Amino acid sequence: MKKATFKLHIIISLLIYLVQGLLSQAFTENKKILYINSYSIGLLWTDEFTLGLKTELDKSGDIAYYTEFMDTKRIQFHSHYDYFYQYLKTKYMGIDFDAVVTADNNALDFFLYHKDSIIFKHKPLIFAGINNIDDYHLNDIEAYGIVEGRGWEHVFYSMHRLFPDRKNVYVFSNTSHTDSLNQSIVAKYAQEFGVPEYHIIMSSNQDSMVNILKSLGSKDMVYLFNRTFSKSAAHWPYNDILTKMNKPLDVPIFSGAHIRDGINNIVGGEENIGEFHGRTAAHMVIKLLHGQELKPRFIYPKGKLLYNYQELKRFHIDHKLLPRDAIIVNKPESIFSKFKQIAYINFSFIAACVAIIITMIINNKNQKRYRKKIEEARDNALQSEAVKTSFIANISHEIRTPLNAIIGFSDILKAENKSANLNEYIKHIHDSSYILERLVNDVLDLSLIDSNEVKLNNSEVFLPTFTDELIKRNTVQLERYGKTKLKLRLKTPQGGPKILYTDTFRLNQILQNLINNSIKYSYSGTITLSYHFYTREEVLSKIKLQHYQLNDDQYCMFSVRDYGIGIPQELKTFVFERFRRLDQVYMGHHGGVGLGLNISKSIIKLMGGEIWFESKQGTGSTFSFVVPNNIPSI
Repeated sequence: MKKATFKLHIIISLLIYLVQGLLSQAFTENKKILYINSYSIGLLWTDEFTLGLKTELDKSGDIAYYTEFMDTKRIQFHSHYDYFYQYLKTKYMGIDFDAVVTADNNALDFFLYHKDSIIFKHKPLIFAGINNIDDYHLNDIEAYGIVEGRGWEHVFYSMHRLFPDRKNVYVFSNTSHTDSLNQSIVAKYAQEFGVPEYHIIMSSNQDSMVNILKSLGSKDMVYLFNRTFSKSAAHWPYNDILTKMNKPLDVPIFSGAHIRDGINNIVGGEENIGEFHGRTAAHMVIKLLHGQELKPRFIYPKGKLLYNYQELKRFHIDHKLLPRDAIIVNKPESIFSKFKQIAYINFSFIAACVAIIITMIINNKNQKRYRKKIEEARDNALQSEAVKTSFIANISHEIRTPLNAIIGFSDILKAENKSANLNEYIKHIHDSSYILERLVNDVLDLSLIDSNEVKLNNSEVFLPTFTDELIKRNTVQLERYGKTKLKLRLKTPQGGPKILYTDTFRLNQILQNLINNSIKYSYSGTITLSYHFYTREEVLSKIKLQHYQLNDDQYCMFSVRDYGIGIPQELKTFVFERFRRLDQVYMGHHGGVGLGLNISKSIIKLMGGEIWFESKQGTGSTFSFVVPNNIPSI
């Protein structure tokens, strides 16, 4: 019995060990993908896409990939698909791939042709290098991929924009499947670009291509679909042909290939993003094999156009005609750019020495003369300021008198008019006069501030009544502005002082400016006016404005809070500057020239207070200020 039990334990232990080994192998075994490229090694797009794909897959550490090239630029008969499949079936017998990656049209067509085969059936597909995605029916398979934009279409548009007088376009192409698809769409551009002539050239040797290029004239342009053309099953770079010309052609040449790598005879082409597409495809594979959902199924990356500086210069092309995001390559390197750092150091040292010497000479020689000129300028400025202030005060008075009459008569007309047609005109007269009156008042205040002529008359202000009347007046204005979704609210403190000793007129002016701005730049919600009394220490501790100069014992803090459009971060430093507006769009809606906040800040400073604001774009603003409570001594 004991022997039987012992044997049973041994058998169970062996089974557990075997199961653990199998599970461990299952969890540690790498995922496997098959990567099929339509073409062959040595082509720019193929090499860079493959490099990007392999680089990212190697980083993952748990994906094994197998690479195959169909070489369809050389082998172009349909039975090649069957031969190639038999080759894969024999080579990868017994390997169960977790996903398949295809590059360019032939590889995708091959996968779809054999999608129900033992290798590809029920395998997720990640494709790249496809720009005619609408021609494929991929709904019945698990397919994801990168859809190329037809970059050559943008190049065509650029060609006719840069050379509008050249109507004949010679398109050099080869017999690849991708080029055949592109050729089928070329005809539509004959109508889109002023009915130019498009000639498809299927050149298979260098001599014939050279002869065609040399025969072209001032009405012609050239477009190269690919970077290579086929000759006797070999791929010859166009650059080899172009650089062997005895002299530059008088014909602008554009390319659907990529000119960053030194094709000096080509005007422009599409940005090389093959490696980026390879990396993107690898990221999709990694996510898919790790159980992550791929959304969206298809990615549409956008490339930029590259232009050759030397060719643009040779054909006298204005750079303003290029696309806004164009990249210009092959720019000449100046001597300054080569030795930029040394030049900066030397120039800075020499400039500093020269500046010191000149400053010393001028200072010693002209000190007295400058002092005299400064005194004369000061006297002239004071006199000019006095004349300006007097003039503005007089002209403002002369304008305000008839303006008040216009406002008064418009009020009378509005009250007595019975015609609905005239009400709108009367309203426009009244509103325009009101805006003009505010502008005149702002200009007058500005002149008084600049000449230090602002006089403050402190008096007793009963804040509950004062602020309530302010809210009521502005509630009426909401209808004039058409802001029916806005509300005004007064928030009064619980207890505490209710009387503020300050200039009533100026306090009303400041608060009115802040409320007006909130109404202008808000569409809905509530604008809240609040006030509260604080000691100097409480003000500094609550709002952390230690850098402000607050010298009085007690202050009253006012705040106007709105939920309008807010102020962008980059405009916050300009808020209190003169003639600055948040958005010029509002100029036609509510008028104003951007003086209100500047005048308010100047008056608050004269009253011995400070103003600040908090704002976030899209959520509204809060403008706050403090003024001292100038309680008269008994």
